[in-house]
Amino acid sequence: MSPRDRGPRRPHGPPGQDANEQLPWSIVYYQAPDGTVAALEFLDGCPGTVDAQFTAVLDAVAAAPPPRFSGGGKWEAMHGTMGGWYEIRLTGPGREQLRLFCLLENGTSDELARRGLPRPAIAVITGMRKPGGPCSPSVTTSACGSLASNISRTTRVASRPERRSG
Repeated sequence: MSPRDRGPRRPHGPPGQDANEQLPWSIVYYQAPDGTVAALEFLDGCPGTVDAQFTAVLDAVAAAPPPRFSGGGKWEAMHGTMGGWYEIRLTGPGREQLRLFCLLENGTSDELARRGLPRPAIAVITGMRKPGGPCSPSVTTSACGSLASNISRTTRVASRPERRSG
């Protein structure tokens, strides 16, 4: 039987939940022990249109959810020493390269509860910008690598305040 003859594929939700009712993942922002939230500081420094694009990509990934999201060149899994990380890649004004780095927080409901999460989440960690041209993997690794050693799987969560228009 060919795949076309089997009918549409159905997503698989968590046990006891109808697959068609799978909740979107939460989006949380990592808060360092000193109270700073590097990702929000980065986003606040981005032009409004770029900030909106980052938000749109995060919302789309969270709704997919991440394991099934097809990146379209904007949501990408990282490789090598950055394996396990994901980045949102955007090009801003003047071909400036902007990156938002994320980790996926997933596990059993008990594990998630220990981390203070009601459901799986995309943990937005930090951002990076570089004038024109591609971002160097070594720069990305050094910038995020120092963060990686400080981030435990006990996520500190900060919420993003609603933006006011005008």
